[in-house]
Amino acid sequence: MNSSHLNRFDTSWFVVMTRPRQERTAKEHLAAQGYEVYLPMTGGDDPVALFPRYLFLRPGYAEQSLETVRSTRGVSHLVKFSDQLAVASGQLIESVRWLEASFDRVSADQIAAHDRVEILEGPFAGYDAEVAGTGTDRVIVLMRVLGSEKPVQLPMVSVRKIS
Repeated sequence: MNSSHLNRFDTSWFVVMTRPRQERTAKEHLAAQGYEVYLPMTGGDDPVALFPRYLFLRPGYAEQSLETVRSTRGVSHLVKFSDQLAVASGQLIESVRWLEASFDRVSADQIAAHDRVEILEGPFAGYDAEVAGTGTDRVIVLMRVLGSEKPVQLPMVSVRKIS
């Protein structure tokens, strides 16, 4: 595979190593060049890179060269194994996105009865519900089923508090 020109035939992403504490700078400058860039971040009030010094990118268009990546501000180099560029599958990226989203999910001490939550996974994914109670890693929500509210127990990681 020629590393100077790549066609985006699949959903693969290339792995970029950044200079120390330069992940956001590299992301910004790569995106300005037209690359699609993904920098996984931890949740919280002061998020940091989930994988310090690493981010993922793929060309923004079929004939976009990767030659400019290594000279981009904040970038150290494209990661290689022997002479092959390191590639992360689309499936891996989706798993990382799921992990990243889990940082925004609530824990038992963050929600209380009568709070509104969005259900993120399972057969009720996408629905909003009222919290009836919480446990250490479970939440009981009230779901309207067949015209009446029924308690449904869900894993805590499968809900997100609605502001």
